Amino acid sequence: MLFPSCICCATNCSSFCDPAISTSTVFQAVIGGIADATCTPCTAFNNTYVLPYDTIAPFCLYRYSFAPNQIFPAGDPTCDPPNLQARQIYFQVILRGGTNYISQLVLDYRAVFLVTWEYDHGTSKPDCSAFSSLSLTLISQSGVCDASAATASISAV
Repeated sequence: MLFPSCICCATNCSSFCDPAISTSTVFQAVIGGIADATCTPCTAFNNTYVLPYDTIAPFCLYRYSFAPNQIFPAGDPTCDPPNLQARQIYFQVILRGGTNYISQLVLDYRAVFLVTWEYDHGTSKPDCSAFSSLSLTLISQSGVCDASAATASISAV
């Protein structure tokens, strides 16, 4: 899901990512409605997260990284498998099909729980610095928790 086709997420950005312009912007993601399923406590994902600019990514990406065992107990082979998969929430704006600007929030917990929310801005480049509780639509969910009723919003802070 992390593609360099994203655009920069601040006012007056070019149509390509430009970290020099966007690094001071911080986003806040609010997630709610995630329920327990195979694993518990999935409800612990329901929270407010601050997503700073990711200085390592080669494009505009804002990321919150979970601490090891922050949600699920260590050593649980179903809920927290011992692999190198990331535990993160990330936000980016992508250009889909060469025409539509899409705000995208992804919760990726070690590839055992993956949820994607999006907002389609149409063909107009969004002013992401003006985002205030922008409500995102659930696009997909898979894994050990139930996100079928989950909600997410994004704000610039």
